Parts: sequence; structure tokens; C-alpha cells
Amino acid sequence: MAPLVLPIRITLNDAIHDVGHLVLNDDAGRTTMAFRYSPYWLENGFALGADVPLVEGVIYPRKDDLTADSGVFGFVRDAAPAQTSERLFETAHLKALKSAQIESEIDSTHLWARDNAQKHRFSAYEFPLTHSFNTLFSFDLKQRKNALNFVRLLEGLPNALQKASEAELATLTAGVFPLPGRRPKALVTYGADRATYVLRVRNRTDDYNVPLWTQVTQTLAAACDLTVLPSCYEPIGTDGVHLEPRFDRSGDKRLFCLSARTLCRRDPERHTPLSYLDVADVINAEGVRPKRDLKELFGRMVFDCLTGNVHNRPENIWFYRANGGWNLAPLSAPRVSPTLIRTRLLPIALNGNDTVADTETAILLASYFGLRKSDAKQMVIGMQKTLYRWKDVAVRLGADPIQINRMASSFNQE
Repeated sequence: MAPLVLPIRITLNDAIHDVGHLVLNDDAGRTTMAFRYSPYWLENGFALGADVPLVEGVIYPRKDDLTADSGVFGFVRDAAPAQTSERLFETAHLKALKSAQIESEIDSTHLWARDNAQKHRFSAYEFPLTHSFNTLFSFDLKQRKNALNFVRLLEGLPNALQKASEAELATLTAGVFPLPGRRPKALVTYGADRATYVLRVRNRTDDYNVPLWTQVTQTLAAACDLTVLPSCYEPIGTDGVHLEPRFDRSGDKRLFCLSARTLCRRDPERHTPLSYLDVADVINAEGVRPKRDLKELFGRMVFDCLTGNVHNRPENIWFYRANGGWNLAPLSAPRVSPTLIRTRLLPIALNGNDTVADTETAILLASYFGLRKSDAKQMVIGMQKTLYRWKDVAVRLGADPIQINRMASSFNQE
């Protein structure tokens, strides 16, 4: 396959900007890449991540022993579709269903480059390519049979792809846009205003009701005064579905987003995971609303310590670009999970190598977030009081006693 030279353009402030060129090359079945900023962007723009400094010349991905895909730029990795999407479009191609994203066997970085559903694509990239699927599945609960069929197709991914009919593949490719993330998800129109939502279902490998407990966690986070998206839970399919607006959109406006994993500067030789302090560094250095966002980030750290939120990895902490800097995006799809051990470990460190969920440690770090220890303690106490009512929230959303008993350890604050 010949190298693919891709002009990178993004939309900011209702204008398209020429950022540079990304070169994707198939090297013995493995995608390699290089990037170069345009003269215009060098003078007027900003770095697309800590691994792509705003400098002249050709830039190559940095090697990082702690990152499995260290040969991929962070801004590409952020927007690369989930493996499930990759397999879906490959299957559609192999079964002769028209798919402009696929020309041959292709990996997720190429699929990311070829997807051009400008209205629906993740973030605010502009690519001069074509796309076959420009509609969204209409998730209308009044047409329950169609909605249930779509959910069951999603729940069957990726194992059910080989047995899927052409009609079923067409339904999936219309809704499963190449969104980033580990879990399969779809874009659907939902509600009286027919707004676009991200729909999440239970994976076949899940041993608990992920959509329901995502909604429970999100409801509790909102009650703890964290900035969350207005989500909902619908009891349809095996375990229901979780529906949430997009964090990379503001009305019809597309927002250019990068993850904390991409924006955080970390020495590859340090051999320590990213921490909340690394994320705070991004806010302190380039944040538009540092006081507000640092307090929000500290609140999330406390919430994670009290619940063991498993979704708050560095790749799931998002920023969007506006007003000349980075803004912390709303919390998206937080989720507790059942645990059998008393000591909870978080997917992001509090500081250094310390991933133990401990509010006392969080309080000691309060000054780094611009907070006094007394204010931090009050925040912890307030969240503890709110989370004490977690069972009431779970029951109201439809959790049964068995699920509630399994989750008790996640909310045990002793």
C-alpha cells in the first residue's frame, strides 16, 4: 500500500485551519507515521499534544515503554475508532456491502483517516475524503421492535459479525460511527428534539449491568456537584442502554478535543503512570478557566476515591479547545464496578506511583489544585453524605437487590 499523505485541518471558531500533514505508511503490516506542521500553524496554532511539539521539521512518534501503541501520535490515538468499529467495517467490506472507509485490509489508524462523516465524526477534524454512511439510527422507543433489534445487534459485537446478514450490517454501519474508546457504542437520534446521543450497551464479557451502573454513577456525580452530561438509562435489550450527549459538541458546534493522555507531558524514562497532578499541570499551563477546572478536577479525584470510578483513565479525561486555551470537558460515562478487595486502585495515580483510592492523600494535595485543606475536607464530607444515598438512586433506576449487594463494596466508605 502506498503511503497515505493526509492533510490535517481542524475547525476552530467557525473557520477551517491548515494544521499540517500526516503520513501513514504500511510497513510490513504495521502502520508507521510521521507529521509536519504547516508554516501557517507554526505561526498561529498550538501543539496537538505533548508528543507533537510546535516545531519545524518532521516529527515521529516517541517510544514509550508504558504505552502499548507508542508508535502512534496521541492526537491520532485519541480519535482512532474502537477495535469493534474496525472489525465491523472490515466485515461489511468482505461481504460486499458498500463501504467507502475500506479499500483493503486496514487498521484503525487508516480507518480513522478515511472516515469523513463531517457532521458526525469525532472532534473537529476535516478530511478531504468521502463517506458512504451519513445517517444515524433513529432510536425511537415507540418503535420498540426496531430499537430492540438494534440494541441486540450492538450487544452481539464483535462475535456476531460473521453471522450478521447484509441488512443487519447495513443497520450497524449506519449507527456505529468510528468513535474512540474501548467499548462498542453508536450514535443515535433520541428524544423529542431528535438530538444526537452516544448509546452504550452491555458487552458480552461484562459480568454486571454496565449501562445501569453507569447511569447510577453519573447521577451520583451530578449530585456531588461535578460537571456531567445529562444522561439517561432506558430499560431495553439485555441490560438496558445508557444514552448521553456528545462532549465534543456544543449544540451544532464541533469542538476540537484532546485527551489528558495526549496533552500531559511525561518523561518516558520516568516509568510512572500519569497522575491527577499531571492533568492539573495542563490546566495550570494552558487552561482558560484554571480556578474552575482545577476545582472540578479535584472533585473528580475525590469522587473516584470514594467510588472507585473505573472509567476515569487519562484517555477518558477530555479537554476541548476554545478561547485560546484548553477547557476541561464534562465528565463522561463514569462507572463503578463490583470489587472483591477492600483497597481500591484507581486507573490514574493520585501522585507519582500512588494509585490507592485514599481521600486523605487527596486532601494533602489540595493546594496543588488551588484549594485550602479545610475546603477540601468539606468537599470530601459533602460527597460522603451524598454517596450515602447511593442505594436509593440505584433502586430508583431499577437495580435489583442482587446487583445492589454486589456493588456495596464499591460504596463502602469505612
